Amino acid sequence: MKTKLILLFTLAFSWHVSAAVLPSDAIVAGKTQGEWSAEWWQWVFPISTNQNPLLDPTGQWAHVNQSGPVFFLVGTFAIDGPGAAHRTIAVSEAKHIFFPLNNYQNDNVNVPPPLPTIGELYEVLDWVVTNITELHASIDGVPVPNLREHRVISPVYSLEFTDPDNLYTYFIGQHVLGVIEPAVADGYYLMLEPLTVGVHVITFSSSTPPPIDSSFDITYTITVVEVPVTDWVEDMLAVVEQAPLGERDRLMQPLLRAHKAFAGGKTKPGMNHLRGFQRLVERRVAPDNPALATDYMISVDRIIERAMRDL
Repeated sequence: MKTKLILLFTLAFSWHVSAAVLPSDAIVAGKTQGEWSAEWWQWVFPISTNQNPLLDPTGQWAHVNQSGPVFFLVGTFAIDGPGAAHRTIAVSEAKHIFFPLNNYQNDNVNVPPPLPTIGELYEVLDWVVTNITELHASIDGVPVPNLREHRVISPVYSLEFTDPDNLYTYFIGQHVLGVIEPAVADGYYLMLEPLTVGVHVITFSSSTPPPIDSSFDITYTITVVEVPVTDWVEDMLAVVEQAPLGERDRLMQPLLRAHKAFAGGKTKPGMNHLRGFQRLVERRVAPDNPALATDYMISVDRIIERAMRDL
């Protein structure tokens, strides 16, 4: 098997102990966690090194290019020796939080000759991830159990670079521009339900033996802030708008009516429109895609719970 230097990024995060760590096969905002892992790489790689969250010791760049219902957290490089960071950030209560405990990505950049098959790209990652020796995470001082049950493998994806000032250029020491494909990723990730309002801390560490030979120890302090219920509905609208559903426009109508009601201070009518959306999901989505329907139902339950605080 041909080997290459694979990119390793590590991160540490925080949430309240009451927040649920979802199983690795849970659908979130209409996507698998494998799909979210690909989006994580697509998000962080093109960001300028002048404001890339992975090169940020304090958390000041945590919100760069963030959008949508899932908030990505990052860590630090741990390629050339031990890595450490302590970042302080704020996150909306409406967001799921997704992050790798220890993750790798592989492609054929700077690999002469390139690996001939996608399967071989995955095989290199499998060897590295299988040999991770340590994984630790704690939530407000409480250890997270069974971390090795949270291994997530991405589908094949592409990376697009429109500016040579990007993380990949920084890493390999030569300009990277254009589209890179295929790319694949593997590692251990956690997906969290939206966190309760307040301050939360997580500590995280991991080690990988030679030839990677990396270790890290990171702390994130997160202030989870309350946001209007309209923010929650806007994230849900974005999710449904991107869904490959035959009746997507029809499904969006009760959400649009709910948003209008909440924006006008009409909380109970807004909640009724959300329940109408759930009934529509039960009839139109659940028969063909029960996992997606469950994701939608749970998401709207959270919005209704948030709306009740305004009564």
